[in-house]
Amino acid sequence: MTDPDFSEPADGAGQHYPAAIQPQDQSAAAPSPRRHRVRNMMLSAVGVIVVIIIVASVASGGGNGHKTASTSSPASVPSTPSADQQLITKLEATTGSDGNSLYSDLLAVGDNPVTMAKRMCSGSSSVSIPSGWSSSDEQAFISAVQSTECPSVSMKPAGPQYTVAEQQAIDAAEGYINMGSGFSREGLIQQLDSSAGDGFSRALATFAVNHIKVNWYQQAVESARGYMQMGGFSYSSLVQQLDSSAGEGFTYAQAVYAAKKVGL
Repeated sequence: MTDPDFSEPADGAGQHYPAAIQPQDQSAAAPSPRRHRVRNMMLSAVGVIVVIIIVASVASGGGNGHKTASTSSPASVPSTPSADQQLITKLEATTGSDGNSLYSDLLAVGDNPVTMAKRMCSGSSSVSIPSGWSSSDEQAFISAVQSTECPSVSMKPAGPQYTVAEQQAIDAAEGYINMGSGFSREGLIQQLDSSAGDGFSRALATFAVNHIKVNWYQQAVESARGYMQMGGFSYSSLVQQLDSSAGEGFTYAQAVYAAKKVGL
């Protein structure tokens, strides 16, 4: 008689299990791990793609930055003026005893200041200074040359060596300028040369005028003020009086400058 609590195994192996604890079909109870593996593989692939995109973006950004830096233009550096240009600039800014710049004075007599400077720096003694320059003009020119063209070379000018007659003429010329009445260059030479004046020779009078420091434009203004105190002058009549050889003997430019300075 068969016990109702036991069932015969299907494979006939002789094993008996209680019916209450009969093993269940594990293929139906346990979920298949295959779908999890597929999902994990897909997530891993997505992660790799994201990493690749990030790396590519960083590399692209770095490349662009490097390219921008390599193509950027360098900052411009201001060039230093040459010694020749520095000399010309200084001479243009220095007013000579005649009211003009030393540079324009040299050009007027056909002298090249750069050529003169190089000859002076080389020790040449054949450099001739324009005859119309005063000693202060010469000193200003030498200083400009030395500071720009040859600062390592000593070019101290020798002290003035005047004869007694020359010194007397210079003293007389400076005395007339200090009066403040206003003399033109030609008018001062005539005053020194005239027998009714100081009686110096024409050569001594010219020498003296060339060796004093004076601004002829300012002298024209002082002369114009004297005429304005007399009264009765128009702009054109004052310019003519200052410019005329029979009057004060100033240049036309100096006369015009003076007339404007006194308000006409």
